[in-house]
Amino acid sequence: MKLRLFIFKLLLFILPVASILLYIEHRLASIPNSYNTKRHNFEQQSDSIEVIVLGASHATYGINPAYFSHKGFNLADISQDMYFDSGLVMKYLPKLPRLRIVIIDADYMTLNYSLDVNPVENWRTSYYYKYWGIKSDKWQPFDMNNYSFIWLYSRPIVEKLARKRFDTSFVNNMAPNGWMRYDTLPNTNTINDETGKKRVDVINNLIAMTNIAKVHNCIKNFANALKARNIKVVLVSFPVYSTFSKFCNPELITKNNQFIDTLCKNYGCYYTNYFTDERFTIGDFHDNDHLNYRGAEKLSKLIDQEIVKPWLTPHPTL
Repeated sequence: MKLRLFIFKLLLFILPVASILLYIEHRLASIPNSYNTKRHNFEQQSDSIEVIVLGASHATYGINPAYFSHKGFNLADISQDMYFDSGLVMKYLPKLPRLRIVIIDADYMTLNYSLDVNPVENWRTSYYYKYWGIKSDKWQPFDMNNYSFIWLYSRPIVEKLARKRFDTSFVNNMAPNGWMRYDTLPNTNTINDETGKKRVDVINNLIAMTNIAKVHNCIKNFANALKARNIKVVLVSFPVYSTFSKFCNPELITKNNQFIDTLCKNYGCYYTNYFTDERFTIGDFHDNDHLNYRGAEKLSKLIDQEIVKPWLTPHPTL
């Protein structure tokens, strides 16, 4: 009798708590973020997309498919690596009947980087599992981040969101085509030698922790899979300002170029390099290595003129 009473009292305590936790989980899951919003928009348009943009933050903010002459979608995301780039496209390839061009972020970092090793950003891998159904290379079945939004967001953030009654959005700057907009114009607080060097140092540390051979094999396999389906692969090195490029390791840049040359020869890829393109001035940048909305317009129009339009626009028979 005492045991039954104990169980009854325990249930009276647990059920309200469990109900509150379930409610919080539901509300956190419904907050718009770059993963659930991008997936929704992508799936709504997948049957008409001809050009897909992949990559990390340079591509996320740097290419606006609205300026393409053919239907495009920006599937890049902050800190996204080639593992998830390829995973997203291969997962949805059967639902992309019109896909003709895949633009890959072939930057100083992205050619030599894995999200799993990033101690600041690796929490993002759980979002790919939650919203895209793609497991990380280092996915752990008992990692609570893979199952609980409360765990993933952390208590301080959950409390902050709760005070707002979960009425918020993390993607107010995202367009329906997946592009994210940087409105901020440049200033000396964000673009200078000091901040540029710090940014490069952070990237160099991430590269040093990465199994680069594994990343390169992932890119090769992806390029080969797209080639087999007659989908053109375009490698793009994004523009950066001189306060960033001057601190990059020249040996790594040489190795990147050699790897890109091999890809192009073996898999029929096309490469275009805007890394130190002088057509991009300080007014086109948000910080040392990310384009603002003006720079994104300029780059997107160049890519359309130099790649998308020439390859996808039918030529009249002479």
